[in-house]
Amino acid sequence: MSTSSGASSRSTGVPLTEAPPEPPVSAAATAANPAPPGPGFAPGNAARTSRQSDPGSIGGGTTARPERYLVVVRYIEAHATNGGTGESAAEAPARYLFVRWPDWPPPAMLALSPPVLDETLGHAVELVLSTRLGVHVIGAPRLGGTRIPARMPHSRTGVEGLGWLRPVAVSASGVVAPDALLAGFALLTAEQARAALSTDVERIVFTAGVALFD
Repeated sequence: MSTSSGASSRSTGVPLTEAPPEPPVSAAATAANPAPPGPGFAPGNAARTSRQSDPGSIGGGTTARPERYLVVVRYIEAHATNGGTGESAAEAPARYLFVRWPDWPPPAMLALSPPVLDETLGHAVELVLSTRLGVHVIGAPRLGGTRIPARMPHSRTGVEGLGWLRPVAVSASGVVAPDALLAGFALLTAEQARAALSTDVERIVFTAGVALFD
């Protein structure tokens, strides 16, 4: 995998640099920083599945090797046709929603830490998407079992070390309204996204996230 040392840490919440693959470790809950703050939160129809209903699947990191989730957002058009071309939304290829940062032009996935205490994955995903992009979640988010090793700053020490990235797949709809810290957004097909993402790590996580919709 290629290394992109110039990637902005804000593009995904972690620098996506290459790390040697290692076998998965057993899941253990870990406290982590919440998603970036934003305007008021409207729950919408986010899933309310408690983390306790699936112990071990959420927060599978440790203090030494933290875990971060990259959100793969399949965007659902609010209208029946695709751009007035006459092609139905069902026939058109799925498009995925990405953010653009002012200091990092390539499209990027939003990142969040595993939910803590009584927060659910559905609530955490709804919060980050509603505050950063103004869209609302449709259905329950799906957390992938694939964990990709990557180097990232550890939240408790600030020292860069090995951690894990996992995909969270979710559908969303609504008028996209990026917050003031974003330079914009991009709606891309899976093929376009794989060509536009800046690192192999992101492409691997994105591909694993897309597979969760099948």
